Order: sequence, then structure tokens, then C-alpha cells
Amino acid sequence: MRSAISLFSYLLKFIVKRDEYSQFVLAEYISSRIYPKLKFSEFGRRWLEDSSFFEYYESVMDKENWHSADRKFNLRNLMNLIKKDNEANLIEFGAYKGASALLMCEWANERNGSVYLLDSFKGLSEPGPKDGNYWQKSDLRATVEDVQKTLTHYSNFEIFPGYIPDSLKAIPEKVFDFAHFDLDLFQPTLDSLNYIYPRMSKGGVLVFDDYGFLSCPGVTSAVDQFFVDKQENVVEISSGQAFVVIL
Repeated sequence: MRSAISLFSYLLKFIVKRDEYSQFVLAEYISSRIYPKLKFSEFGRRWLEDSSFFEYYESVMDKENWHSADRKFNLRNLMNLIKKDNEANLIEFGAYKGASALLMCEWANERNGSVYLLDSFKGLSEPGPKDGNYWQKSDLRATVEDVQKTLTHYSNFEIFPGYIPDSLKAIPEKVFDFAHFDLDLFQPTLDSLNYIYPRMSKGGVLVFDDYGFLSCPGVTSAVDQFFVDKQENVVEISSGQAFVVIL
């Protein structure tokens, strides 16, 4: 009874004052009845008020698609773990249409850095036995032109089309400071890790976009398998991402 009275008071505040906290409480209540697995965090998180970030996000994502907002925000901030202040090398495995690459190019541009982007531009390769049933071959297809359009204001990037591992052969020999993985599948993730790990700088950062998603069990398996005998720890975060700092 008390909870019903409390809910009614929030509803009254919402109707009369349009109070933001009351809106939050009502949204949480309704959501818990419709989809209990969705857990609301605390009210008043600062990142949701970051106008510059959401201006970027709305410029690269479909309208009303907020599915990766937390991951993009985390990606932008995880780049600040890079210790190198000048001429850092960043690489992304799985560029898709360039939304994450835009954040990487922006960060690198302020520091005279370079960004290397890989994608098949034919969609996903054939899923293997460790990848589950969510994805099919050719899903997530984009074009080189999609990426170029997204990055139209930047020139500090190179694009390497083709399926991994073949496309890895074209990358110039570099020491890398940051690597972003968004490959969705086991084998290309493992192949990319085998390539990039020995080329990472000390203190370099690896970020896995889809490590914690039930739709991408192959990514979880590939990352866990690769790091089982390494000294670094894989840190999973609530957005579904994981990151590693090279020791």
C-alpha cells in the first residue's frame, strides 16, 4: 500500500510539475513491469547531460537508436588511458560505418596521431561453431564510402578493406597504442589479437566492444582464450565492453 501511495505521489508530481526525477521513477516502475531484466542505475548521471557527446552521437546513429550510447561514451574516455601524448597509433578491427572511428580520429587529430581502420565491407564472415546462432554471413555490411562520409572532416586515417586475416598483411609495421575490436565473431577476433598483441606499446589499451553480449559468445571465448596465459587481466564493464591495459 505504501509503495502504491508513493508511486501515486510521483505521478502527481509528474502531472503537475513535470518533475524530472518523477519521470525517472515512473519510467523505472513501468519498465520493471514490462521487462524486469532492464535494471535502472541511479538518477542524475552526468554523462547523460554531456551535450557535446550526444551531438556527436545523433550525427552518426539512426534516430532513436541509443543502443550503443554508453559504449561510445566509454570508448571516448578509455582513449584517455593512452599514455602517449603525441603521434599515437590507433587501430580498429571492424569499422562498419565509422561511428567509433570518428571518435578515434577526433582524439588522434588533436595529438598528431594516426588511425588505421579494417573492415571486410562485405559484412561478417561465416560464423563458426563458437559463435552461436545470432549472426549470419554478410550481416552488418557497410561500404568504404560510408566510412569516408562519416570521417569527411578528417584525413588522419587509412582504410584497409578485406576479411581478416588477409587484410592484416597490408597494415604498415607500427607500434600501436590503442586497439578497438568490434568483430562480433570468434575467429577474426582471435586472428586480430594474435596480430596486434606483439605490436602494442607498454601501457597500450585494447577495447572489445562486444565482449559481454550473449549475441557474441565467440568474442568472449576468443578474448578469454587468448589472455588465459598472459599477464594482463581482462576487465569487463557493465556496458558489455571489456578492456585490457598492456603491461
